[in-house]
Amino acid sequence: MNLIDYVKKYGNFSFEEEEFNDVDNVILSLVSYVDFSGIISNNRREVILEEAANKFFEVYSKKEINKNIFSIKSAIYLFQTIKDYKRYKNIKLYNYIYNGNSNKQFSAITMKLSDELVYVSYEGTDELISGWKEDFELAYLYPIPSHIDAVNYLNKTIKLTDKKVIVGGHSKGGNLALVAAMNCYFWLKAKIVKVYSNDGPGVLEEELNSRKMRKIKSKYVHIIPKYSIVGMLLGNVNDEVVLASKKGILAHDALTWEVEDKHFVSTSIDPSSKNLSDIFDDWLNEYSFEQRMVFVNELFDLLEKNEIYSLQDIRTKGLQFVLSLIKNNKEFEGTSKEMIRQLISLIFYDYTSKIKDKIKLK
Repeated sequence: MNLIDYVKKYGNFSFEEEEFNDVDNVILSLVSYVDFSGIISNNRREVILEEAANKFFEVYSKKEINKNIFSIKSAIYLFQTIKDYKRYKNIKLYNYIYNGNSNKQFSAITMKLSDELVYVSYEGTDELISGWKEDFELAYLYPIPSHIDAVNYLNKTIKLTDKKVIVGGHSKGGNLALVAAMNCYFWLKAKIVKVYSNDGPGVLEEELNSRKMRKIKSKYVHIIPKYSIVGMLLGNVNDEVVLASKKGILAHDALTWEVEDKHFVSTSIDPSSKNLSDIFDDWLNEYSFEQRMVFVNELFDLLEKNEIYSLQDIRTKGLQFVLSLIKNNKEFEGTSKEMIRQLISLIFYDYTSKIKDKIKLK
């Protein structure tokens, strides 16, 4: 079964009756993809999840929702499902923030599950190329602008009266959750019981081996699908590999992750994902921080000049078109070209131009 099936099976049990688990974490990490502008304020004023959902679907029509990229539509579909179930409908949402510009895209929301437990959710990467660029910037820049926002947000949203805190996110949001937990106030660290990165990229070696990382390592869980791409970038620990019903970039969609009872189905990483990780590591070892920065900027400038702003644009223009752009760019060296070729091949592995499993809203 998938996340929707899990909600239908366990949605009528409160968190007191069935304790919070890894599957609940992934569900709540996706809530931050929902646009709560005008519904939830950037303060401590709480809005019940069911009420927030009703307002959201009053504001946004089905037509407007379907204009979103696939990952956001998936999150909205899941959000529409959980609002009707006892386990989630009375969760209190507050402190929603969205901050996007040419340098960063940052969004987060806090959820009070009970008098004892708070979940902080960071929004992650979607199909927009700008979001993927932020993922690649992690190869040479620490902290990135969103890291600073993530730490400040966590320090602001958690109060001394909060008892237990879980910090999580999907994709880049998982990386933000990790960095925020590493760098938050010392008294706040004591309140954190879990840190979840759901198919999120890791950190550079210096941060991975830092004292700050060691302090939270025992609380950290990195969940990745069998065909992980984003989650295999940079250094990470405590990997939990889960089975997914799709391959390539479609496996990044958590709705494809397979659930058995109250946990994900465990498996091992696919060799194609491991191969990409090895190539990326070789690339990091070969180039300096400055060279990486130049490469990333050149790559995404090249895509932008050719009006490629999303994965959908890549699908529309065709994979061979994008590969030819890279092949004919004389600035890229052999290792860089091979890494990009492997990455694009993985993204489009088992992917068709027409997605058969379209999201249908109620």
